[in-house]
Parts: sequence; C-alpha cells; structure tokens
Amino acid sequence: MPATNLEVRTDWESLERSVGPVKGYYLALCAYPSAAAGGWVGYYKVCAGPPSSYWEAACVLKGGTGACANAWDALREADNLAQLAVGNLPGAQSLDAWREGRPLNFLERHVLRHGGWARMRTA
Repeated sequence: MPATNLEVRTDWESLERSVGPVKGYYLALCAYPSAAAGGWVGYYKVCAGPPSSYWEAACVLKGGTGACANAWDALREADNLAQLAVGNLPGAQSLDAWREGRPLNFLERHVLRHGGWARMRTA
C-alpha cells in the first residue's frame, strides 16, 4: 500500500493519534500516564471505520503496552502492537461479509486461506 493513502492525525495535547487505513482498518492510539506502571502506557484500538477520537472509537479489538519512559515511546509502542494485531486479522472486506451474514466471495476466501492471517515465524 502506498504511503500516500495513509492518513495520520495526531493531537499532541491529548496524546491521541489515528492512523489508517491499514489493511482496511483504522488505528486509534493514545498515551496516558500511569503511576501504577511507573511511566506512560500506550493503548490502541483497531476500528472498522475512521475514529473521531480514541475514547469514542468503536473497535474490533484493543490492547495496551507496558510501561514506557515517555508519551512518545508509549504511542510508538501502541502503534507497533496495533500493526501486529492488524496483521493477524482477516481483511476488512472479509470481516464485513461475516458481520452481514453473507458468504465470502472467491477473493475473500483466497485471502483468508493464503496469507490473510499472519503466520508464526521461527528463527
């Protein structure tokens, strides 16, 4: 996918960021200070459509990072984890078909069978 198709919005005051589309999904990211973790924690949501903000985003899945030294590292780590999560999801079209209860078309079935899911790699 060419980088010109990627939209990145960052609000440095609220430490939120949205990125997308990535494999048909949109990523909502935020960083939040955590006394319990002893630093900053990054959170991500993988969404089917463009999110207006992290907090209002309806998501397909979500997750978070461990403690990071600063907000920028927390956002970067959340982005990395979200990108890995998207690699393990079927394409957004396949997800739409499943939600609509319709059978997958030939291309959607092919993508799921041949690389739609990230494969485990061992060194």
